[in-house]
Amino acid sequence: MPTLLPPLYLAFLATQLYALNFHFPHPPSGLAYPISIQLLKLFSVIAGLLSWTPIVSSSTTTPLGTTIAAAFFLSSQLLFIWTALTTRPRTFSVIFGRVTPQYVVDMGPFAYARHPTYVSYALGWLGAVSYVLISYLPVYLTKGTDVEGAWMSLPVRSAGLVTAAVGLMWLYRRGAVLEEEQFLKDQETVSGEKTREGIRVEYLAYMRRVKSRWVPGIV
Repeated sequence: MPTLLPPLYLAFLATQLYALNFHFPHPPSGLAYPISIQLLKLFSVIAGLLSWTPIVSSSTTTPLGTTIAAAFFLSSQLLFIWTALTTRPRTFSVIFGRVTPQYVVDMGPFAYARHPTYVSYALGWLGAVSYVLISYLPVYLTKGTDVEGAWMSLPVRSAGLVTAAVGLMWLYRRGAVLEEEQFLKDQETVSGEKTREGIRVEYLAYMRRVKSRWVPGIV
């Protein structure tokens, strides 16, 4: 199982690059929150760097930590692939895009949660955090064993990774709220444009059918 983690982790990082740079393009109308997307990129780089050595080296591992991390990474990949196949490349804006919604997607994973793309991102980062905290931190606290080849102590690495992950979750939530406001309130849409009333009504009906933003039946 440990040998599966590096490929799954690398696939998750590749997914992030693909999503932000190709599948969801920057719209010609620009971004509603340009600073937020820079923060998202910064937190992603920090989280990637801090989790890279522990996951790729797998110098210390536990069955529990490995299993949980692998489940998160695999779930992240499968959900993103499902979402990407449902939305098609370059159809929707990157997170925080300033756009006027044209139609509602309620198929595939969108039939169960309103923002499955962000859920897929979050699952991957939760995999990285869980692996470091479960596989490495207990060993460090009991035996003082750090990550092999580490350039930063494990407590500092863990705190930085958790902070970056929490920051990413907050940004995903902000992106989700923005998108819903563009559908319902014309907030941060393209200047001079308004969401069509039919789209607004359709999205309200969609929200009544799919009440969960993130996890079906829970939140």
